[in-house]
Amino acid sequence: DGGTFETIPDNTEHRLQIRYAQVVEVKSDSRRSQLQLTLELPNSPDIDDISYVYIGIPATHLKSEDPKTYKKAVNRFTDFLTCFGVAMPLKMVETDTRVEVPELVGKLGWCLVGAEPDRNGQMRNTIRRYIIERK
Repeated sequence: DGGTFETIPDNTEHRLQIRYAQVVEVKSDSRRSQLQLTLELPNSPDIDDISYVYIGIPATHLKSEDPKTYKKAVNRFTDFLTCFGVAMPLKMVETDTRVEVPELVGKLGWCLVGAEPDRNGQMRNTIRRYIIERK
């Protein structure tokens, strides 16, 4: 019983849940890694997952090579961790094919969700911002 999925409206705040998390290498710089996430709107089977969300893991070599980029990466990573209530260090589990971060799965956090067309013209959701102070 297939069907189509809806997207979350652009520029709206939602409490999202991490469905999957793994660490992947940055293709343009093998010295850097990033988290690849899939997020979902809980209890909303008609809303598509927000896939291919990447968050750079701050690489220490950037601290001296490109301090501005390093600072931005630290701020974004910290906002993500705070938003989802996660503390460092993250526990990573290596499998035969990937490095997973199972402690992130199931965590909830408030995000500002965007909506934009993908390369095929289909609407898809993105994360505009991690909201760190939500009462």
